[in-house]
Amino acid sequence: MPMLIVPKRHARVKVLLLLACGPLWAGPAHPQSKPQTAPAPQKTLSPPPSFTQLRNSYLAQCDIGPPNANRTRFCSCSFNRLVQRYTAEQYILMDQLIRSGVPAVGQFARIAWAPEFVACRNASPN
Repeated sequence: MPMLIVPKRHARVKVLLLLACGPLWAGPAHPQSKPQTAPAPQKTLSPPPSFTQLRNSYLAQCDIGPPNANRTRFCSCSFNRLVQRYTAEQYILMDQLIRSGVPAVGQFARIAWAPEFVACRNASPN
């Protein structure tokens, strides 16, 4: 059987080609990224509560205790002044921040809303 003699140069080229192309035939060297998942469905946003609903909620939490005309006037006044300054969405965000329980936020709100509260206390003295 005749032996095929391959010159050394051709053998080196084959080895180099195998080394260079081997990874291509084997697949990517880097792991493939995970297939992209479909985006999570968006929550349908419910419309913000009306000012009447916000007012009722505010008064229910402000005007607590035995009936007191001055406190009722103060609570109504302070809510009216706050909603003059904020939209319903802004008021809701502020309310949620204050209820988060972070003391600095509550302190900031008392300072920020002081003009409204002082004006209403002066209008509704105890």
